[in-house]
Amino acid sequence: MTLVHVFEVDPVLRNKKITFTEFKNYLNLYYVQQEANSVTLNGLVIYDQLAPAAVNTTATLTIDDLKTKIITSTTPSAVSMTLPTGTSMETGFTSPYDNMAFEWTIINTGATNAVTVQSNTGNTLIGTGTVSANNSGRFLSRRTAVNNWATYRLAS
Repeated sequence: MTLVHVFEVDPVLRNKKITFTEFKNYLNLYYVQQEANSVTLNGLVIYDQLAPAAVNTTATLTIDDLKTKIITSTTPSAVSMTLPTGTSMETGFTSPYDNMAFEWTIINTGATNAVTVQSNTGNTLIGTGTVSANNSGRFLSRRTAVNNWATYRLAS
């Protein structure tokens, strides 16, 4: 038995001449979900990892900080990290869409002081934002609507 997937041609592409590059870009934008610069090797997904963002004083995080996927803090004193605004989150993506999400981690290597993640306009923190000394916190940021994000604490 052979299973065949039948689908209607996207009206955007109907009766239109496009190059292979344009078609690839169209598929990447709307259909292909992949990690940038990733390969599968021996069952592991290997990808490029940006250098972690270091935040050692109270600050408002940027979308670029979050997109590194790792934020470190040596916390010489207690540090508050305010999430980017929902509007700022939007600027970090070419085509943001509802329910898109990504995970990121804070690693607190400080010996005595906590890092505290706080909500911002259009970016609501759900769960505790406290990452205690010598600990890490895993978060997921999800777009809920235009200029609105929810950031969930997943694990410590």
